[in-house]
Amino acid sequence: VAYAALTYGTYVPNWTVAATAYSKQTGVAGATVECGMKGAVGPKCSAAGYWDRKIIGQYHSFQPGEKVRLPTCSSCSPGDCPRPDAPAWCQAPFEPEGVVASLLAPLTVAVGAHYGALAKAGGDVKRAWAVSATACL
Repeated sequence: VAYAALTYGTYVPNWTVAATAYSKQTGVAGATVECGMKGAVGPKCSAAGYWDRKIIGQYHSFQPGEKVRLPTCSSCSPGDCPRPDAPAWCQAPFEPEGVVASLLAPLTVAVGAHYGALAKAGGDVKRAWAVSATACL
């Protein structure tokens, strides 16, 4: 629920590409990326990217990230052949294992441990674990 709320409920305003060494080299430092929406899941205006920029910051993100291989960004997709007409967000910093994606990791571990204990248990314990595990989903 928290993941869906953050992904689809976060308003992503327009943002500016930070002046990192890589973005200066590629000429996109200071460029404004037009967003002004919520619910986008693409690399340009995603809520995950917004939260990564707010919490981690662009200076601590991967430069430029795998999005440079997208057809919008590369003339030989899935290769890395930068297009001269590529939008600025193609060369902007990106965090592939960001904050929002990491929210589900503890839940995955808890559900896995829950089902592991369920598999080892028997009888009434197994039934009780099954009911509580179903409630977790």
